[in-house]
Amino acid sequence: MLVNEDRALLKSHWLQLGYGDIMLRLTSLMVVFFLMGGCIAFKPKTRLDAPLEMPRQYSLYVEGEPGPDRWWRAFNSQELNSLVQEALSNNFDIQTAWAKLKQANAVARQAGAALMPTVNYDAGAEQKRLQTKLSTNGDKSTREEQWWQLGLAASYEVDLWGRLHSQRQAEVFSLQAACEDLDAAAVTVSAKVVETWIDILAVRRKIAILKDQIQMNVTLLDLQKLRFSNGIANALDVSQQREALAAAKAELPLLQLSERRFFNSLLLLIGKASAGELELKQNILPDLIPMPPAGLPADLLASRPDVRAASEMFCKWPFTAKPMNTPCVRQRNGCATNSFWTRI
Repeated sequence: MLVNEDRALLKSHWLQLGYGDIMLRLTSLMVVFFLMGGCIAFKPKTRLDAPLEMPRQYSLYVEGEPGPDRWWRAFNSQELNSLVQEALSNNFDIQTAWAKLKQANAVARQAGAALMPTVNYDAGAEQKRLQTKLSTNGDKSTREEQWWQLGLAASYEVDLWGRLHSQRQAEVFSLQAACEDLDAAAVTVSAKVVETWIDILAVRRKIAILKDQIQMNVTLLDLQKLRFSNGIANALDVSQQREALAAAKAELPLLQLSERRFFNSLLLLIGKASAGELELKQNILPDLIPMPPAGLPADLLASRPDVRAASEMFCKWPFTAKPMNTPCVRQRNGCATNSFWTRI
C-alpha cells in the first residue's frame, strides 16, 4: 500500500517538473561530464629512437665558414673571367664597400684603444741672449739664458661598468657587418656581370638569326618576282613577301639598340666609360652549368652575405643600448722636470 503511494507521489512529481526541466538537467549533466573529460592531461607517445642524431649545440653561422666561391668559372670562358675580375677591382659599389670596411676597421681599432692606458709627453727648450747698454761709451753687458722642460703623464680608465668593452664589441660587430656587406656587393656585381654578358651573347645570337632570316626573305622575294614574271604567282604573293621582308628588317634596329644598352650596362659594371676600352669577341652562348644543391632553408640564410650582415647588426644593438652616462673612474699619474741656466 505504501509502495503504491510512493509511486503515485513520484509520478506526480515528474509531471510537475515537466519535460523541459528534465531535458535541461540532463544537458547540464552531459556538459559537466564533457568538461571533466577535457581536464585529462595530454601526454605524447614516447619515441624510442630519434630518426636523426641531433647535435648538442646548434649555430646558424659557423665560425670560419668560407665566403662565396668563384662560381662563374664553371662557364669555362676566359673572357667572362676577365670581365668579372675587372668588375671586382673597378666597380664603384665595391670600392664604396671597401671604403666602408676600412672605416669600420679604423673605428673598431679606435674603440679598442680606449681600453689601453693613455700616455702623453711634452718637451720644450728656450734660449735667450740679452744685451744691455751700460753707458754712452759703448760698454755693454751680455746675458744668456737657457731653459729646458720635460713632462710625462699617463692616465687609465677603469672599466667597472663595461662601457668601454661594450663600445668595442659594438664596433667589432659593425666591422663584421661591413665585411659581409663587401661580400654581398661582390656577389651582386659578379652575378650582374655574368647576367649582362649572357644577355649580350643572346642578343647577338638573335641578330645573327634575324640576318639569316632577312637574307632568306630576300631570296624568296626574288623567287616570287620570277614566278610572277612567268605567270605562276600573282601580285598578292609578291606583296606579301615584300611585307615579310620589311617586317624582318624593322626588327633589326631594335635588337641592335638592345645590344648597345646591355653593352653600356656592362661598361658601367666594370668601371669603364668609353666603349672603345671593351671588346667582346665571344659570340657563342656557354653551356649550362649544373644547378647548385638546394639544401635546407637554413643553409640559404647562412650563405647569404646580406642576411649575415643583418644578423651582425642585430647582435650589435644590445651593446649599443648599454647606458653611456655611467660613472667614469680614471686614474692619472704624471711627472715633470724643469731646468734653468743663466750665464753673464
